[in-house]
Amino acid sequence: MYVNNYQDYLSDTVLANYLFNISKNLKKMSKVLIVDDDPDVLKTLESVLSEKGFKVQTLSNQEDIYETILSFEPNVILLDVYLKNSDGRNICMGLKSHYKTKQIPVILFSGDNELKNKYKEYHAEGFLEKPVRVPALVKRLKDYTYKKGDNGQKTA
Repeated sequence: MYVNNYQDYLSDTVLANYLFNISKNLKKMSKVLIVDDDPDVLKTLESVLSEKGFKVQTLSNQEDIYETILSFEPNVILLDVYLKNSDGRNICMGLKSHYKTKQIPVILFSGDNELKNKYKEYHAEGFLEKPVRVPALVKRLKDYTYKKGDNGQKTA
């Protein structure tokens, strides 16, 4: 009888630790907001990034971007430059001028390769060319999983 209770205790302890670690990892999961007017791009990126351990929210237009940012609290925003009724560069500059969103890294992406040397003009932290290569995207997003400490060094 003692052995069974001890085994039950160990099983419960192992399960509790496992659930605690899952909970901790979910809290650490990097959140990515993707804004693109192409539903195929949104669906593909959401699927790929979710498989890589990111929590993903998608938007097909800029209309609800501020509300989505405030509710989802992304660690990084992946923003298409050429949206149907707006320009991602202007959206980026607007985000960077607003006190509630200016600290969120924005990565612009586009099929227009000429923009890769101009992204800093729009206050974005980076640029990726479409079609996006998954390893490059994942690496860039993981770079923003870390927060900068007081001394400017990356910290976990």
